[in-house]
Amino acid sequence: MIVVKLKIVFIPIVLILSFIKWFGVFITTMSSIVFYLLAGIIFVTGILGYGFGLETGRECLRILLCGFIVFMLPVIVTGVISGIACIQTILIDFIWS
Repeated sequence: MIVVKLKIVFIPIVLILSFIKWFGVFITTMSSIVFYLLAGIIFVTGILGYGFGLETGRECLRILLCGFIVFMLPVIVTGVISGIACIQTILIDFIWS
């Protein structure tokens, strides 16, 4: 009896997780294009600034680190969305069992 009540309670949670997952996928897809382009521009700026002698090696590494952080933001969010999808799958399996 308790299991049936838990299954009924988990149905709206699964629907909310589905909405969060698909909204996150949409936002991540749209923003990743912008973030990857921005990271590429930052990377090229850092390399060319060092290559033309406008920056020291330390400044170049700072710029490259900033570009790497901008590049990794969509990757981290994708990992979070994958975790939400795993939780959703576990709850769906529990409801169907």
